[in-house]
Amino acid sequence: MQLTVERTDGTTASFLKELIRRAVLEALHDDPALSTVTGAHLARALDDLLDAAQAVTRTLLGVGVDPADLPPGGALSADPGRV
Repeated sequence: MQLTVERTDGTTASFLKELIRRAVLEALHDDPALSTVTGAHLARALDDLLDAAQAVTRTLLGVGVDPADLPPGGALSADPGRV
């Protein structure tokens, strides 16, 4: 969970909201009766959001960062507009 916090440092509230939404969908995909979102679900959702194919989504969420420009660990800068 700490890695997820580090990797989302500097993101917008919209990004975090989308991350949680996707984590819930990951959990429901695994088991529709599951009532808990795990760290694994959250990690998969974050990996998806940080994937290069999601650049437009990140831009719409106010982050707009190319994952290749992220420092080790995936953390964003304190100013999401500056890479």
